Amino acid sequence: MSNGYTVEIIGDDELQRALAEAPATIDRAIDVASDGAAGVLDETISAVTPVRTGFLRSQNQLIPVSNFTVSYSNFAPYASYVDARRDFVARGVERGERGVVREYEQAIDQAADEIEGRP
Repeated sequence: MSNGYTVEIIGDDELQRALAEAPATIDRAIDVASDGAAGVLDETISAVTPVRTGFLRSQNQLIPVSNFTVSYSNFAPYASYVDARRDFVARGVERGERGVVREYEQAIDQAADEIEGRP
């Protein structure tokens, strides 16, 4: 013989609402962090991009393509040759690593505060 039970949790309606909305809150926070990470990397890669005329630097483009992926492109026809010699993209990413981590940590903290109902 099997017994079935239904348990209804009653109490803090605001907390229950916040927990039900938590996935959307976290998704929004990650989107903000991805945009911030792209900005950080744009700054750090641009800072180490060799400059003779400024065209190479002006063609750097970083776009968040998913929650944890940023796409880098440079439309200067000679960008790959300069990068092969100077390795400026990898150096820029390395320089920006802490800033990227900081963007995601802040996003996680903000999402947790929102879920917990803190201002």
